[in-house]
This record gives sequence, C-alpha cells and structure tokens, in this order.
Amino acid sequence: MNALGKVCYYSFIAILFSLGAMLIATQVPVLGIELKIVKSGSMEPSIGVGSLIVVRAAPEYKLGDVITFGPDTKKQIPTTHRIVGVEGQGKRAKFTTRGDANDVDDGSAVAVREVIGKVIFTIPKLGYLLDFARTPVGFVFLVGIPAGLIIMDEIVVLIREIGKTKRGRGRKGGAREVRIRTRREPKRRQNSEREIRMQQYYQSDIERSAVVILRSGEHRNC
Repeated sequence: MNALGKVCYYSFIAILFSLGAMLIATQVPVLGIELKIVKSGSMEPSIGVGSLIVVRAAPEYKLGDVITFGPDTKKQIPTTHRIVGVEGQGKRAKFTTRGDANDVDDGSAVAVREVIGKVIFTIPKLGYLLDFARTPVGFVFLVGIPAGLIIMDEIVVLIREIGKTKRGRGRKGGAREVRIRTRREPKRRQNSEREIRMQQYYQSDIERSAVVILRSGEHRNC
C-alpha cells in the first residue's frame, strides 16, 4: 500500500470511529458532552434544521446563552432556545427563553434543574447523517458494512504476514541444510582421497610383486 493509500485508509478508519463515537454521544453523555440533532427551525438562521449541536453543562447560565432544556425521551425531544431573561440567582434562577426565529417568548420559564446544558458549537447538516445512522438500515450501511470491510482487510493482511513468516522459516531451514552439507563435503573429499591413495598403493604393490615373480622366473629359466 502506497503513502496515499495509507492516508485514505486511516482517514476512513478515523471517520468511521468518529461516527461511532458521535452516535454514542447522541444517546449518553461522553466526558460531560452530549450531542443533539436540531429538528425544527426555531433557531434559524443561527442554528438550522438538521444541525448537530454540542451541549455541555455549565456552572451558570447568563443572558444571551443558547441552552438545551426539557425532557429527552423517545417520545419527547428537548428544546434549544436562547436565554432572553433571567430571574433569581444560583439554583433558584429561572430563565425566559425564545427561539431566534420566533416573535414571542416561550410560554413558561425554565428552571436550572431543567437545563441539559449550554450549546458550545454547531455543525450544520451533520445531524441528518447521524439521524440516518441511528436507523437500522443507516447503521448497516454507514457503520456495519465499512467495519466489516476493515476487519476483512485486516484478516487478509494477517494471513499474508503468517505466510511470509512460514516462507522465511523454510528458507532458513534450507540454508541450514546447505551449510551442513558443505561442512560434510570436505570430510567426504578427504575420505575419497584416502581411498584413491590406498588403491594406488595396493596397485603399485601388486605391480611390484608381479615384477618380482617375473624376475624370479627368468632366473630359474636361466
């Protein structure tokens, strides 16, 4: 895999990991941070429909803060509006809120205990993607299939590495056998040379004996 391929691959993993983390953060707080998806246009143009808002609890809330408050259940969604009035202090404070796109204040004041947190920043349109990812079909397409492809790719890489390791061990074993053979070769050569010398010695001895016999025969004939 070349450098560009590695960058794309790890970027894809980072995006997938971030998407998974954001999905978790829409359900439960992560490090004191919650993610909410804006469903209405009451805060436009500052916060549009489908935006993802990052909410975190604050020690205190003041005039002008955008806060998320109210019940957050499967049947009820919280409201995100701006504080336009404050009554009282501390835990007894109550806030008058209004959407930026609305002409009138909200019907009832918001107690501190009802506040989920203050909006830190928003990401336009990303809420649509997360909203789709929370559905069974969206989860399969955006999380399940990419995660499965990554796992399969890692398994293929692991199998290749195991194959390379086995081939490397086989080559080392073959090299060791060659070294053992080369160590044995000088001994074999020495043995062969000794056998040749012995054969030459015996052959010369036989020739000498034959010469002596011939000479003795000649002396007898004389």
